[in-house]
Amino acid sequence: MGEDNIQDKLDEIQEDTTSMEEKLETVNKISEGTKKKLRNLQPFKKGPDPRRNLEGRPEGSVSIVEGIKRKLMEIQPENKKTYLELFLNKLFLKAIKEGDVTLMKDIINRVDGMPKQSIDATTNGQNLSTISMSDFIALIQVNDESTTAEKNTSAEPDKLDSGSV
Repeated sequence: MGEDNIQDKLDEIQEDTTSMEEKLETVNKISEGTKKKLRNLQPFKKGPDPRRNLEGRPEGSVSIVEGIKRKLMEIQPENKKTYLELFLNKLFLKAIKEGDVTLMKDIINRVDGMPKQSIDATTNGQNLSTISMSDFIALIQVNDESTTAEKNTSAEPDKLDSGSV
């Protein structure tokens, strides 16, 4: 009975070793592929480099964007309006009639551009290039503490809102 248990344990260890060898083999294959990719990542050389295309896209190549632009400028025979006019009419009708707020925002952003969005998550307005590493770490710690404190204080009103009062 004791010998059977020992043999079972030996078989179990042998299976574990085999699966470990297979895993290690897979990792080595992945590593070789990664090494090959990294060897191929080389900056361009100054002057002539066969990997650089100085002539641009070949003439006659297909551009979907150019095709769409050409089609939009064509005149639809039935309405005698360009497809661009018809497209914009549909777009504006959908935004206004259906009240599609997302589409309205997209139209406004296309006309005026996206509003400037600035984010200062850790430096409290200080320029990162002029801050020392120790000051930067201190700012991160202060920011972490204030974020934790905000979460703790904002948890209380949520309890009141849930109808417990």
